[in-house]
Amino acid sequence: MNYYEILGVSRNASIDEITAAFKKKVRDLHPDRFNTEEEKREAEKQFKEVTRAFNVLKDPEKRREYDRQLQDSFLKGEKKTVYSSVNSDELFKKGLVLYKKGEYENAETFFQGAIGRGMATADAYYHLALAQMHLPRRSKKVVENLENAISLDPLNVKFRIALADFYLQKGVKSKAIHHYKRALKLDPKNKRAIEVLRSFGIIKEKNFLEKLFGNLFKRG
Repeated sequence: MNYYEILGVSRNASIDEITAAFKKKVRDLHPDRFNTEEEKREAEKQFKEVTRAFNVLKDPEKRREYDRQLQDSFLKGEKKTVYSSVNSDELFKKGLVLYKKGEYENAETFFQGAIGRGMATADAYYHLALAQMHLPRRSKKVVENLENAISLDPLNVKFRIALADFYLQKGVKSKAIHHYKRALKLDPKNKRAIEVLRSFGIIKEKNFLEKLFGNLFKRG
């Protein structure tokens, strides 16, 4: 078990979550909770492991180094083993599991593996981008992979909204607005696009959609 698993937290847990988990473990492992000497010795052993894990994860520098070691170990071990024995669909499913657990770097690796093994689908690129949104220095990759998803499935509003939201998050307002408008053309009732465009003052009039898209909509 790694330190995150020992404390029962995800890889992207905050320091507050890590501290709370540590305190709970300490309470659960208090000697007064156990009756036999054997149970107390086991609790003491677990307490040392929990303390060791907390001392690393509470320190930002030590945690970064530990995360790097975990990733290196993963790449040298599990990734190599898995890639040699499973197909792209299984790699993608493993990526989804890791993503839901908050293990974004590992999820990224498996999504990339799935794509590299032939699953160059819109959904694969989309989920790769979602994982990369949580990782540093991936902005260009996020945009690139969302654009790949859009090019493969241009009628999927979800991909367009994801790209618009990402641009908005990064403060690139003009590109965000562009993609929200494109999403609205595909889905005139899209709540997210309408909400953001209204917040920017772009949607003001009752017949805005008709004016924006011409004859696509009829006057009410």
